[in-house]
Formats: sequence, structure tokens, C-alpha cells
Amino acid sequence: MPTLMLVVHRESGGDPAAENPTSTASGLLQFLADWWAGRWNPFDAAVNLAHGFRAWLEVGWAPWALTAP
Repeated sequence: MPTLMLVVHRESGGDPAAENPTSTASGLLQFLADWWAGRWNPFDAAVNLAHGFRAWLEVGWAPWALTAP
């Protein structure tokens, strides 16, 4: 849980409505549009975290390598 909170803090500052002004990264975990476009709402915090959990199960913290310890 501490690593997840670090990633959320660094990626979005805990704001589920966060949008990166220089990319398509959106939501708590800042998923790129390639992950969610037309499939799920990245601004729904519960859905964003659920997809983050799925990603973590598949590849660990690799998608957030710059923010994970």
C-alpha cells in the first residue's frame, strides 16, 4: 500500500480528475489513452485503481518506474 500511495501522490497528487497537459495521461494513476480510450473512464477513481491493480499484477510497478521506490 505505501508504494501505491507514493505513485498516486507523484502521478496525480491524489486528484482523480488530473490530466497531464503534455500527454493523454489521466486520472489517479495517470494511465495513457492507449489503456482506456473508449473502454473505461480514467477519472473514475475506483475504476482507475482497479485497472492499476490489474496492471500491477501483470507487470509490477514497471509502468510507474519513475515514481516507484
